[in-house]
Amino acid sequence: TATTPGRTSAKVAADIYKYAPVPAVASISPTSGPTAGGTTVTLSGSGFTGATKVTFGSAGQAISYTVLSDTQIAAVAPAGTSRLSVHITVTTPGGTSTKVAPDIYQYN
Repeated sequence: TATTPGRTSAKVAADIYKYAPVPAVASISPTSGPTAGGTTVTLSGSGFTGATKVTFGSAGQAISYTVLSDTQIAAVAPAGTSRLSVHITVTTPGGTSTKVAPDIYQYN
């Protein structure tokens, strides 16, 4: 709404602003894969709708990903180096997921 001296605009549906939630990764499966990449990793959590990027830490962006629902994403791991542990993060218009222990993926 807008207010001026003596008048306030009427409230309408277009006045409502919705904040996009920051995504959160709660778990991943599997938690490891080959250095060649190509493993499909299922991410579970929240706020995944509208995801614009899935990143496997220093290994880089997912080869591809599919948002299955607001709580699940299937992402294909890029190539990595042996014994590399990375945090998988999800980026949406609401921000980027915080790095947490359950999002760690290990290259074998």
